[in-house]
Amino acid sequence: MIKVLAIDDQFDNLAIIQMSLRLEGFEVVTSDNGREGIEKAESELPDIILLDMMMPYMDGYEVYQHLKRKKATKNIPVIMLTAVDQPQQMEKAKKMGMQDYITKPFDPLNLATRIRFFLDKAKKTT
Repeated sequence: MIKVLAIDDQFDNLAIIQMSLRLEGFEVVTSDNGREGIEKAESELPDIILLDMMMPYMDGYEVYQHLKRKKATKNIPVIMLTAVDQPQQMEKAKKMGMQDYITKPFDPLNLATRIRFFLDKAKKTT
C-alpha cells in the first residue's frame, strides 16, 4: 500500500486529501504544520509527501529543504500542493527538485494518478 504524508495547515484540505486518497487505496498520514510534518516524515517514512506552501512556523520550501538534508527523508518524492498559482513559484519548486506542483483546488482523481505516476517513475530510475 502506498503511504502518503499530507502536510497542510487547512483542515478542509487535509480531509479532502485523506478521504479521496483512501478511496483510491492509499494509506494517508496528515500533519497540519511544517514542524510536525518533518517529524512525521522521519517516523512514518512515507512513499511520497504532499506539501502545502503557505503554513505557519515553516513554509513548504523550508520544510522541503529540511527534509532533503536528512538521510532518512532525502529521497522521498515531494509534490507541492498549493493555492499559489504563480509561474515563478512553480519554477522555484522544480529547481529545488520537487516532483510536481499542483494548484488548489485540485481534482482528487488526478492527484491519485499523479502520485502513482511519480512513484512508478521513481522505481524505474532506481
